[in-house]
Amino acid sequence: MPIPKKVTKSFYIKGVRFEISLDEYVSIRKHQRDFSMEEHLFQTRALEMPEFTTPEPDIIKAWETVDPISAIQALKKFSSNAQQLMTVLSIMGPEATFKALKSKVKDQQTITKTQKRTFLKSDSSIDFTTTKKESSPSVASDLFETKEVTYNDTYTLHEVDKEQFGKDSGLENPIYVLQVECPSTHNHYFIFVDSEEPQCQDAIGAVAWTMVKDDGSCLSKEEYMELQAEA
Repeated sequence: MPIPKKVTKSFYIKGVRFEISLDEYVSIRKHQRDFSMEEHLFQTRALEMPEFTTPEPDIIKAWETVDPISAIQALKKFSSNAQQLMTVLSIMGPEATFKALKSKVKDQQTITKTQKRTFLKSDSSIDFTTTKKESSPSVASDLFETKEVTYNDTYTLHEVDKEQFGKDSGLENPIYVLQVECPSTHNHYFIFVDSEEPQCQDAIGAVAWTMVKDDGSCLSKEEYMELQAEA
């Protein structure tokens, strides 16, 4: 008698693998403004094989009936996998996430940085189709100039009250989440830090704590500030 095939379905969100149900997948995707029903159908028709492909009526039903996942549900579901959790929170967006969690800003600090960056001297007058020729594949260096750019790097340390997750959550301490904004893309990144660690009681100290030296120890706040001054 043939042994039945055991099929484990996986969904990929922003390149991160999730072994979740179709309903859970939809609950995450519904937070994406650019993710429509048509895109949902395309993504979930992975392989044209009966044992792998979800029937289209089931896909449509899930999209029409499943509610978006809440921030608390996301934390409970994906707390053991930081990569998955960060993916979900990034889709939900920082403002919506922390508003839903009723978090408070424990600390916020800004470092003013100056770096050299390369710019086109006159981007409106350059035609790359004629400037970059087959005989000379490299673009001439005199088309560019280097300037010093000063910008603010802001770090925000959020505190989420453990009471929001219920008495049976198993959490003994509040949750600290460090929010970092990329100065060039303005994307927000979230990092969970140890709320019991003395260095993680302020934003810059928490950033330093996330960086590991060659000997395995974490960077101190003072060492981090020295690196920024030398950059």
